[in-house]
Amino acid sequence: MKTYRLTLKSLTQILVLVLFQQMIWPSCLGTPSFSAATAFNQDGKVAVHHFQSFDYVNPDAPKDGKLRLAAFGNFNNMNPFILNGITVSGIEQTYETLGMYSFDDVNTIYAVVAKTFSYNKEKNIMIIELQESAAFQNNTPVVAEDIVASFNTLYTHGHPIYKQLFQDIVSAKATATHEITFQIKPNSKRDDVIFAIARLPVLSKTDLDNRDFSKTTLKPLLGTGPYQLHNYRVGNQITYKRNPKYWGEHLAVNRGRHNFDQIVYKYYKDQNIALTAFKAHRYDWRSENIAKFWATQYKGKAFDDGLVRTELIPDKSANGMQAFVMNLRRPLFQDINVRKALNLAFDFQWLNKNLFYDTYTRSRSFYANSPYAATSEMSIEEKRILEPYRDHLPVSIWAHSDHEESQVFKNNLLKAQALLDQTDWVVIGHQRVNKQTKQPLVFTLLINSPAMKRVALPYKKVLKQLGITMHIQLVSPSNWISRVRQFDFDMITYNWPAPMFPGSEQYLFWHSDHAEYAGSRNIMGIKHPAIDKISASIPETDDHKKRIDQMRALDRVLMANHYVIPHWYIDYDRVAYWACISPPEKHPQYGIDIASWYQSYPCEPQINKTA
Repeated sequence: MKTYRLTLKSLTQILVLVLFQQMIWPSCLGTPSFSAATAFNQDGKVAVHHFQSFDYVNPDAPKDGKLRLAAFGNFNNMNPFILNGITVSGIEQTYETLGMYSFDDVNTIYAVVAKTFSYNKEKNIMIIELQESAAFQNNTPVVAEDIVASFNTLYTHGHPIYKQLFQDIVSAKATATHEITFQIKPNSKRDDVIFAIARLPVLSKTDLDNRDFSKTTLKPLLGTGPYQLHNYRVGNQITYKRNPKYWGEHLAVNRGRHNFDQIVYKYYKDQNIALTAFKAHRYDWRSENIAKFWATQYKGKAFDDGLVRTELIPDKSANGMQAFVMNLRRPLFQDINVRKALNLAFDFQWLNKNLFYDTYTRSRSFYANSPYAATSEMSIEEKRILEPYRDHLPVSIWAHSDHEESQVFKNNLLKAQALLDQTDWVVIGHQRVNKQTKQPLVFTLLINSPAMKRVALPYKKVLKQLGITMHIQLVSPSNWISRVRQFDFDMITYNWPAPMFPGSEQYLFWHSDHAEYAGSRNIMGIKHPAIDKISASIPETDDHKKRIDQMRALDRVLMANHYVIPHWYIDYDRVAYWACISPPEKHPQYGIDIASWYQSYPCEPQINKTA
């Protein structure tokens, strides 16, 4: 059989997962595709590629058993495509998109519900032919009208970000029972618009006509995915059951994937409780992001007896930016000297040695471990891009250095103090106060994990030496999501993914057009003319070399303005799992596709026996 794919020159973060961070789960980065592939390249040429399954799966994996995973916080919504509500974990397994990509091939979109993609650049149209066998979970067939309804509903009533992703699409029309024609604006310069179309979620027109799409709901949308909702208890857990009549079982990219009969998400309030539950075999698989836990907690009889396995899995994905993030809508953070001083006061070396067991690398770029990281001397083309904005840029941006911080933290603290002394914040007693208002320099760091307190408390202590008061407020993950959506914070911990192929997501992350509306991806509220120009130009750029220069120029501006206090990264994943489940022999290059794991023998909980 043949599977169709779009080979990307610009696979952007059109992925719904980037839009809704609360629902990230590795397997949802792709859902079933088709049996072998048509490559859609930038010249509009199509080539056939045959395969039986993805290289990293076990094509003969058994279909059986139950996989139990951890989730955090709470949920009140089963519609992941709207701004309101806290989306339940795992719901992405119940629907599919027109196309998907493999964890081993980030250059290609493989058709899923779509059968073929056809793009006519001269006529500005993209034609989608659907799989005639594609069906919703109530066994009704997927037809062109469903795709049109999905597009129109998401554009009109979905998360505001869909309006931005689809803004260059004039219309979607059903031109045959299984054919849809998308008309693209003739003057569109966005080459990634066709990939936005290819990643369109497939929903049922009948279902959409009988619900208020904009409201939160505990009734899941009717989808075509391999799993469907089985039962749930709000605040406790949710169970999905593999659809025995799943239409896409025969497709090549499904072979060796979606192997568990049931997938259960158990909800926990924090990571400490969740880790204890894992060691008692309350759930089966865990990805660990706390260095201390990994170094000190993954031991005991169950580990010694081989009942629990730990593994470091290399990940070749580009590393994004995790950081303490300042809300530029707050007057306090609008002074670059204040922002820079807050950066200098962050003692990463001490944290890495005393808390992280020297396992992390400090982030020096928003696009670490990728060609887009501005870690070398500025190129002539980068200078050309930035020169018109010289008056808006810090002088330091023109002089390359490996890093501004001293290896001796005491020196950094002295620099921070000198910078603050140049601002309107003066020291009276032991507190910095504003010269005019006499208000103290006080802000609150909003966190959603107790583990982050270990990082925040030493930072708070250092800031106190500078006369700065930082409060730490711990809220539930659900509350944190709501606060961030409404920009109700001073400082938070946040994480931007690094793109393999940059495009419209950079515009959504940084452009001033997105600085003020609720739910925007411009979390910090950045408004900068150079960033506006560059982020708007990236999706319109054909030449890969020019795109690299644009991204590096963007990276320089973001870093030089000290909008964030960078954290750290590692180039592998820490994974622990009970031996009753197994990964395939070969892991993919770009992350973990847990949909390719399977049950190796019945998972009988070892509670109070071996933990």
